[in-house]
Amino acid sequence: MLSDFSARNRTVKEGCAFIGTTPKVPVAEMKIDEDQSAVAQLQTGDLTATLDAAVRDGIEKIVVGAIISRDGKVLVLRRRQDDFLGGLDELPSGHVEHGESVLAALRREVKEETGLEITRINGLVGQFDYLTGSGKKARQLNFATEVSCSESDITLTEHSAYSWTGPKEAQALNLSENVSQVLALYWS
Repeated sequence: MLSDFSARNRTVKEGCAFIGTTPKVPVAEMKIDEDQSAVAQLQTGDLTATLDAAVRDGIEKIVVGAIISRDGKVLVLRRRQDDFLGGLDELPSGHVEHGESVLAALRREVKEETGLEITRINGLVGQFDYLTGSGKKARQLNFATEVSCSESDITLTEHSAYSWTGPKEAQALNLSENVSQVLALYWS
């Protein structure tokens, strides 16, 4: 529920999770990960096929999202009101930068947006397509992840609030239909 969100001291950061000025790597040139031990947790053939499909589908931007769970609940972030899609509740997410692997981007985005370190990537849960604020076709790949953290470890830089949300609470949030569907897959 909205009242379950916790506000913290924020640092304003240029840009947002979906729009940035960093040069983007063409989807066809993306790497899965430099750290093969992390990739061992995933079915790399499936991820390679996913990136190949993105190229065929004309996707211009790959975005990664993290489903971070604790005690059956998922970490959901609220976008700042003055940001693109302000007030929307979402997963920690962001674009893959030039020269960066998909899983390195996932780790970086989680660290940048929450202060948390991913300890394990359990797999690709689901994906969805959308148009960015600049009109580019983007595909968000959402991964189940684990972090080691306590409540005080969460530091928000691009969002105004966060909550640990279960399936029932998620219905009351301002989630996009796409994120709602990915979370339903995760909880099923």
